[in-house]
Amino acid sequence: MSSVYDALIKAGKKAENSGALAVSWQGLNLEWKIMLVVLGLLFIVIVHQLVARVLRAEMDESAVLMTTNLSDAAAGYIASNDALRLKTTVTKYSRLSRVAYVFVQDRDGKIIASSLADFAAELRPAVSSNQDLQVSRREITMEGKPVHETRAPILDGQLGSAHIGIWASAVEGDIQKA
Repeated sequence: MSSVYDALIKAGKKAENSGALAVSWQGLNLEWKIMLVVLGLLFIVIVHQLVARVLRAEMDESAVLMTTNLSDAAAGYIASNDALRLKTTVTKYSRLSRVAYVFVQDRDGKIIASSLADFAAELRPAVSSNQDLQVSRREITMEGKPVHETRAPILDGQLGSAHIGIWASAVEGDIQKA
């Protein structure tokens, strides 16, 4: 037992002798403490911003993939005039997490399938016969809440477009949780 005690005493003396390398919080003056706290907070803010930016980009990419998949699925149903299967697919997409609404419009701008019982007035100005050949995004307000909408052309715009709206608050909530 005394050999263990002797070893602990020796280790304590070694730690005291190498005090030049060991810096304790109590040994720092006030200016150094403030500087370390500020640097720590700055580091936390920078990491938070970087993580939030990456997560937003991932969620935007997820919305693009969902909308592109919907437009691909809708192409077959529109081409074969299978309205029931198109409405079923739209309903399935509307049940995904964070989704506010889903709708499909034909090339003339007519809504042919929608997850909304009453098509919101906020969405009407965006519904047009715009035949863009690429995915586009916009920010709107629905029921007083911000929504990120992603639009994808169906069969290069020949058959219309698919739209998916994602609640902005749900996206920000997921980012804060992460």
